Order: sequence, then structure tokens, then C-alpha cells
Amino acid sequence: MSSTIYLLVIALFVIALLGLFVWFSRRRKPTIAPAHELQALIKAGKAVPVKSRHSPEWPAPLPWSEIKQITDPYQRYLKMGELVTYKAVNEGDATLAPLERLIYQVWVLESEVNNGGFDQYFFNSSGDLALDTLVDLTAIGAEEAHGLLREAVALMFEGAPARQRERRWEQMEAVDETKRAELEGLDTRFFALQEPIYQLVVDYVTSHQAGDDVA
Repeated sequence: MSSTIYLLVIALFVIALLGLFVWFSRRRKPTIAPAHELQALIKAGKAVPVKSRHSPEWPAPLPWSEIKQITDPYQRYLKMGELVTYKAVNEGDATLAPLERLIYQVWVLESEVNNGGFDQYFFNSSGDLALDTLVDLTAIGAEEAHGLLREAVALMFEGAPARQRERRWEQMEAVDETKRAELEGLDTRFFALQEPIYQLVVDYVTSHQAGDDVA
């Protein structure tokens, strides 16, 4: 009888543990390591970089001739972003015309920072474009976004971020937690931007575009 009771207690204990595991798994939110921690995992072979969500199998985006007909500036900006991203992914960003590159670099800044903050922007290959993007933001008149990116570059890299991703990782490793906390403050300010970047991009492209091309 005692052995039966003992086995029953063990069984109930196992069931309870399984129940707790299921409950916790359903409640737990997935987490993503900060870029500087993910970098260390990649170097140690314990993680691999996430592949781009873009694929050559994506349907072709609208051509410039059709994008020009879109009257809503935000929708027009979205379609421009889709087109230049598609071209950069499938043909290489070296094939982008000057206006296309401007759209692409501003688009990437917004996408990366809004998704994972400046830390993610600098960690990914998008960080290669940081200095060029500062020039683009000045060109379109995005003073607030320019100021935040300039502050982030100064905070993390003393104004000189490496254009090579691996070298930039090394620079980021040397940044202390106090500066990282300040960087999060810049993220918050970027999220709250009232500056209509999409409108500034559309206006700039409209005034500089000739015909159906953006070359």
C-alpha cells in the first residue's frame, strides 16, 4: 500500500510540474537579446544572424510611373520604400540611383529604429549607412531625426561609426551601460517624433525626380 501511495504522489508531482511548465510557456513573452549581447552569441557560435525577411520571390513592386500617381503621401512613401528595398535586396544597393539611395537609407533608419531602437540600427548592416543617412536627413530637412541620429552616433562611436559591421561591433562592445541607457532615451524620443519624415521624403523626391525614373 505504501509503495502505491508513493507512486501516486510521484505521478501527481510530475503532472503538477508539467502543468506549471505549460502555464508558464503560454504566459512568457518571447525575448530578443540586445544587439551587443546577440553579437557575442554570434561570435561564440551560439546564435546565427537572422535572415532578411525580403525574398527574391516577392512580387515585383509598383514601378515609379505608377507610384507617381499615388496622391496620399504616406502610401506613396510606403510604395517607394518597397520598391527601393526590393531593388537593393535583389540587385544590390550599389545599383540604386542617388534618389533611390536617399529613400532607401531614410527608410532603413525608420524601419530599424522603430523596430529595435538605435542599438539594432547600428548592430545590423544598416549601421553602415549612418553617416550617409545624416547627409540625407539634412537634404530633406528632417532636422529632428538628424539631431537624434547625430546624438546617437556621437554617444556610441564618438561621431565615427565604422562602416564595417564587425568593426562597429567592437566599438559597441566598449560602450558602458550608462551610455546604453542614454541611447534608450534617444529611442524614446525617436518614437515620439512629430516630424513628418514620409512627407519630407516625398516632397524631396517629387522636386528632384525627372520623368518616370529616379536616376
